[in-house]
Formats: sequence, structure tokens, C-alpha cells
Amino acid sequence: MFGANHLKLKSNLKLAIQRLKLLEKKKTENARKNTKEIADYIQNNKIDRAKIKAEFIIRDDYMVEGMEIVEMYCDLLLARFGLVESMKELDLGLYECVASIIWAAPRLESECTELRIIANELERKYGKEFAQMCRSNKCEKVNERLMIKMSEQAPGDLLVEKYLVEIAKSHNVLYQPDPNLSIRDPDFFFPSNNEHKNDGSSNGSAGGFSQPPMASEPSPMVNQQASYIGFHQTPAVLRSKNENKTEPKDFREEFSFPNVPDGNPGVGNLSSDYDDLTSRFERLKKNLLNKFCSIEKNGILIYLKKNYEEL
Repeated sequence: MFGANHLKLKSNLKLAIQRLKLLEKKKTENARKNTKEIADYIQNNKIDRAKIKAEFIIRDDYMVEGMEIVEMYCDLLLARFGLVESMKELDLGLYECVASIIWAAPRLESECTELRIIANELERKYGKEFAQMCRSNKCEKVNERLMIKMSEQAPGDLLVEKYLVEIAKSHNVLYQPDPNLSIRDPDFFFPSNNEHKNDGSSNGSAGGFSQPPMASEPSPMVNQQASYIGFHQTPAVLRSKNENKTEPKDFREEFSFPNVPDGNPGVGNLSSDYDDLTSRFERLKKNLLNKFCSIEKNGILIYLKKNYEEL
């Protein structure tokens, strides 16, 4: 029961991931080529052939999505491979992963043989009963989206019609959808009518949105009371019209200047200073005369007096 070859399991997980990536790319390219063929069928009015071909494309698209899910689970199992090696029982975090890989293996083994080897190794690891429960989904742990994408059920007529509409639109081919099917999904088949209805109900505004209300005229700044958070509100000052007509006052009346002493001396001060200078000069003159009187020679004294008086 516990005789799984972990090295073989790990190597095949890596190979399966690479193989699934190549298959996804190949099927996607084939689907793009087939759309051109379907567009030619529509242009030549071979609608039945176009619908059959569209079913193949839908199956390939579903298969690609299913392969992407399986590839994701292989990546997850490879990332947590340490739990597979160390634990004998299946970890609950890997239950859906292992169950989905075992369920998808027989459906993809023709294109990816590595999945069959992986499923066999997991069966040897966790037992036959567990593997049988996963293949029939009795455990109810298989990914539901994976089961839908890999289901053998034929795609619905509505889905096929949608594919034809999109293919014709992408290749600029005129195609009239089936009226019986278009009624079931009018939003997809008649988007222009819905846009027209939205435009009509929007009063001339595009996109179906209502027209924004007109902004009201702003009130005068005097009557508007502005509130400021954290500050006291100051009352508005109303000015009358007569205040604007008053004449401006003299600035010297409105402001008081300090008394500064006058730097220029007056006329009276000049006269007193002149008198003091004259008296001092007279005193100096008398002193000089007294000194010269002591000279015995009268001629020299008279000469000095004369010259001094002339000065």
C-alpha cells in the first residue's frame, strides 16, 4: 500500500507540467485557425457547417481551461511534495489536488501519458479504494469547474450562437443570429438597442447616467458665513455706501508723533554766542596790552598797539 516510487512521481509531475503547457498552446493556435474557416462558412451561407465547427472550438476551449486547472494542481503537488514523502496519510490541504488529478488522468491520458503514471503512483500511495472514489467523485472533492470543462456533454445552442456572432464580428462578416435564440439573451445579441434605451432615459447624457444637477449661483461674500474648524468666527463688517464718499483725513491728525528736540539752533542762540565771543576777545586784547606796556621802548609799543588795533 505504501510502495509508491516518490522519485518517479516527482519526475512525471515535472514532465506533465511541460506537456500540458505545450498542449494548451497548440490547441489555442488551432482554435484561431479554425475561426477563419468558420467565418468563410458564414460568408458562404453554410450556417450548419459553421455551427458544427464552432462546437469543436468550444470543446477545445473547454479542454484548454481544464488543462490549466490540472497543471495548477500538478504545480501545487510538486510544491508540497515534502508532505507526500513524509506523511503516510493524505494531507487535507492536498485532498482536492490529488482527487482532481486522479479524476482527470483517464480523460487526458491519450494526450498526456504522464498523468496516467502520476495517478498510478498516487493509487499505490493512498490505496485503490481511494483512487476509485476519486475517479467516480464519490468523495466529492474533485474540482467542480474542472468537471464542467471536461464534461462530454455537447455545448448548448445559445453558446454556439454566441460563438458565431463573435467570430463573424472579429472577421467583419455579416451574420444574422437566430431570432429564437436571440430572444433568450437580448443583452448580448442586441447591445445597440440597450444603449439606445439608456441614452433615451438619460435626458441627453451618454452612458445612461442621469444628468448632473445645475450648480446654484453663489451667494454674496458679505452674507456668507464661513466656518473654520478650531477658530472663533469673526463677525462680518458691513460698510455703508456713504463711507466711500468721505474725504481722507490728514495723517498727522490720526497719528501722534513723539516730541523730538529741534536739531537746528534758533537766532537768539546765535546772537548770545556771538556776544560771548566778543567779550572774550576784548579781555584777551586788554591782557596783551598790559604785557606790552612793560616794554621800555615807546616806539615799539606804539607800533604794536597800532597794528593790533587795526586787527
